[in-house]
Amino acid sequence: MAGLEEHAGGFSATILDAVQRVYPNDLRHRMDGPDDRPTPTEVHPAFFGCYDWHSAVEMHWALARLLRWHPDQVHPDTRPVLDRHLTHDRLAVEAAYFVGRPGFSRPYGWGWVFTLAADLRDWDDADARRWADAMATLTS
Repeated sequence: MAGLEEHAGGFSATILDAVQRVYPNDLRHRMDGPDDRPTPTEVHPAFFGCYDWHSAVEMHWALARLLRWHPDQVHPDTRPVLDRHLTHDRLAVEAAYFVGRPGFSRPYGWGWVFTLAADLRDWDDADARRWADAMATLTS
């Protein structure tokens, strides 16, 4: 029976496809006026894929975990995609979305945000430290 190591490449490829696919998307955006019609990538530049926000956060955690456990088996785009998505600028936009929407994706999505942040913080890897620092923009 094959284990996670043997499947890490396929799992990471599937997740990469999902976290980078914008549509279909269940935005769950409360509109505050007739012109308040953003696209998923405008309001969630880090976590726009996977159909909904909390799933996108969870799948970024899964990518990071696969990369941490099986760095030689994951899809080669794993680190570059995490690099593009987990930046201070993108996570600042994510954090700004919570202003006026304090209940957004609460509590489930929040749990994945803190799980991702904690895993990145506890990983002894230069990229993970940079991503953890960027995640602090959203978690503080």
